[in-house]
Order: sequence, then C-alpha cells, then structure tokens
Amino acid sequence: MHMKRHILLPFLALFASLGALWSQEASNMQEMFKERSKCTVLVEYIIQAEENREKISVQAIAVDDKGTFILPENSIPEDLPPKMLKDFKVYTPQHPSDGEKCVYLGSDKLYKFHFVRTENGKLPEGTKPFTEFQTAPIQLTQPLWGIIVMKEYFSFDTAYMRSYVSYINKGPFDVALTFDGISGNGGPVFDMQGRFVGMASGNMVDFKTLLLPNEKAIPVALKDEWGSNSVVAERYIKEALKLIPKSPEGDAVSSLGITDSMPIKREVAKFLGLKEDESGIVIGDIIKGSAAEKAGLKKGDLIVGFDSRRYKVTRQEYAVSVMLSFDILRKAPGEKAVLSVIKAGENEIKEVEVVFDKSPKTVAQAQTQYFKRLGFSVREFVFDDATIRRILRYDEEGAVVRWVKPNSPAASALPKEVFAGGRIKKINSSPVKNYKEAVEMLEKIDKDKSAKELVLVLEGINETSVSRIKLD
Repeated sequence: MHMKRHILLPFLALFASLGALWSQEASNMQEMFKERSKCTVLVEYIIQAEENREKISVQAIAVDDKGTFILPENSIPEDLPPKMLKDFKVYTPQHPSDGEKCVYLGSDKLYKFHFVRTENGKLPEGTKPFTEFQTAPIQLTQPLWGIIVMKEYFSFDTAYMRSYVSYINKGPFDVALTFDGISGNGGPVFDMQGRFVGMASGNMVDFKTLLLPNEKAIPVALKDEWGSNSVVAERYIKEALKLIPKSPEGDAVSSLGITDSMPIKREVAKFLGLKEDESGIVIGDIIKGSAAEKAGLKKGDLIVGFDSRRYKVTRQEYAVSVMLSFDILRKAPGEKAVLSVIKAGENEIKEVEVVFDKSPKTVAQAQTQYFKRLGFSVREFVFDDATIRRILRYDEEGAVVRWVKPNSPAASALPKEVFAGGRIKKINSSPVKNYKEAVEMLEKIDKDKSAKELVLVLEGINETSVSRIKLD
C-alpha cells in the first residue's frame, strides 16, 4: 500500500500543477475578456422608409476618444439614403442605460464600413478604443477569440466565443475564415495574447442539405443571427479609419469610366508575354466623355499595371478587377495615374496617363419622394440605372420607381403592377425628361382629389409596360 502511494505521488503532483496552470490561464483569460470587452458596444438605429419603420441592432467597435465607432459593411443597406437612417444609439455592456445618442457619419469609400459618433463627442463611460490594444497579423491555424454583445433582452451582456483560423481568403484585402463562430457581426477578434487581429464582418452561413420523405434533397443555407466566422484583418480597419467621410452622403470618389471589365485568362496572359504570376483586366465598354475615353482607351484594351505596379495572379480571378477598383478609389477626382496597357490586337505594353473623373451619384445619394395616395415612391435615375440598360454616358436623366406599397393602387395596377426599378417614361401620355419633371407631375396628380386614374409607361431591363392605376 505504501509502495502504491509512493508511485502515485508524482502523478498527483503533476495533476495538481496542471490544474494550477489551467486555473491561472482561466483567470488571465477572464481578466483579458473583461478588459477587451470595453472596446465593443451594440448600436441600434431605425430605418424609416416610406411607411415602414424597422429597428436594427448591430455590434460595433470603439476607435477613438471622440466617441467614434466602426460598424461592419453589411450593417446598413448600401442603397438606403442617409435621411432614412434615424435615432442611432450606442449601448455599452459595462453600463446598461437608455443608450448614448449618436450621429451617422457615413461609410468609407474602400471597404464600405460605417461610422457613428456620439453627439457629445465622448466615449460612453467604461468604453475603450481598440487602438489602445496591441495588434497582430492573422495566421492560418491560429486560435482566436472574440466577443459578442447580446440583445436588449439580455441587458446587452457580453459572451465569449473561440475558434481557430481554417482559411485565409487572399484578394484585394485578406479575410480570415474560422471553423466556428468567432465573434458577433461587427465584434472585435483577438489572439490568445489579447492582441487585436481584426473585426468580424458578416453573419455566419451554414450550408446544409434538407432530406425530404420523398427522397428528394433540397440545399438550404442557415444564417446565424448572432455569430460571424469571417474576420477582416486589423490593417484594413486602420486604413478605413483614415477614410471617414466628411458627410453622411460620402465623399467624392474617382472614376475611370469603364464597365463590364473582366480578368484575363492565364493562357491569354501567357500568349501576350506576361510573366507567369502576372494578370490583367480586359476593358469592356467605355463611358462617353469619361477619363478612359479622354486617355484614348478602347474596348478590348488590357490594363496590366497601375502606377508602375503590375497586377498579379490571385486565387480568385475576379479579385484582379477589384484590385483595379481599389486603386482607382484610392485616387481623388482630378488626380493622375499611369496605367500599363496592352492595346487590343497588340503585344507591346504602353504607359497611358489618365486623369480621374468624379464618380456620378449612387442610388443612396439620389433624391427620393414618396406619394402616399399613389402608393409608390420615385428616385433620381442614376448611373447604375444607365449601365444596366447599356446607356454608356453620365448625363442621362430620368426618374425610377424606388418602392411600391403592398396592396396600394400602384401594386394593383393593370395590366401590369408598378414595379420597383422601373424607369418612368410617360405619365398620362406626357414624356418624362428628368426627375424634377416627374415629381412635379406626380405631385399635381397626388393632390388632385378629382383625379381618378394615373397611367404610367415603365421601362424595365428587357421590356416596356403600361400600368393603369385606379385612384380613390
């Protein structure tokens, strides 16, 4: 019996030592979690559309002592006008309250992250910017952990999440994918030393197959409303912080004026004499009067470099086109760049200087107006509307249906209901030249109680239709 105890003593000592180490590690992690939780909050805001009012909750990270917070790209719909975004508030896990009022600052031109700032220009009590923590790069197989701020019915409490990096998607910017959920969408992510490595962006989607009793199988995608398993590396977060716009509508961005551009195939690159690791973009169409046209670029020309830097082959071919877009966006309107170009039908690389234009209005920047009696809203016709209709110029004007209220006169129109995205060509047989003219005509009908009918001619992508709207 004495001999057995003598043999077991070293093992008992080892187990005790391991237990002490585990207890110390757990204690350290708890302290680290408590301190790192100070950099993340929950942001709530209202989308006030034509007749709908929706409350949105999303996690955010504190970035400076001015009360500025960064939200993930998908936290606010890209096509929503800023005037429809209302009542921003920040809720802190450390000090649950009625929330700190914020103003929306807009999104950066590269990564499309969103920014809000407290009205008083100060961080809420107990909050700390992530920039006060050390940073580190993300590596494959690396264990990481993150924080999720739970909803109001959990009193905005925080929870711990942990996983490891299973894949790093290389492209214009690196995005790491973890095996399981790593943080709340918009939450911070850290390594095991507590260094900030990035922000979780995008809800986790789990792809499954649903097996039915009749032996049929249906692929389904399950969206996790809580967690995210994709992490944008910290260096891109820091770059975005330098691009906070001066107004919610966004700063002016540059444009080259090309559309439908595609990356070249590797065999084509080889035929043209490019190096094995080099790639490029085939120009699709040129916008009339654009920077590209002024520089002498033509459809079919190949862009293989930007400011003496050649484009490289990536795992995803499409990423080369995104790299060109990022290079253009990093320039301000009026700035110059030198493109390395192979003209269509030639093999020689030529240097072409371009001066970038100011990009036209986006859908979110377009003017909008709602006509309650008619049951639909309209917005300005913008360049995105022109390109999908193969109109290759910047100066095209018009009006587009933005939204149609369900069960409204517009939704019940015959022979075809009024549809979102339809370009208004005629109102009661009168041609529509621009947005202002369309609004004036619709306002007059909307206010005229004796008007019993409205006829619209709407142009879709592939067809034109007539909508006869009966008014009460």
